[in-house]
Amino acid sequence: MNDEQLKTGFVMPMPEDWKILRMWQKAAIVAGLLITAPLFVWFLLGLLGLVPSMVQVFGPDGVRTPASIVVAGLLIAALGFWDD
Repeated sequence: MNDEQLKTGFVMPMPEDWKILRMWQKAAIVAGLLITAPLFVWFLLGLLGLVPSMVQVFGPDGVRTPASIVVAGLLIAALGFWDD
């Protein structure tokens, strides 16, 4: 770690760090992002009006369902960056 990382407590994963991750960590990162990516793209396309928005499909109260899926995917990806 460099001095800036020690001051802030934030360690940004660098590309070379990918090599030292265990196989399950890599799988968790990829799985989490694969879960999250389609819903994020749908959200953006819905904002642009190119596809029906999530609110139109699920209703105002039903938007919690895709939001929960996105949060779960991001939590799974975060587990992959977990350092012992």
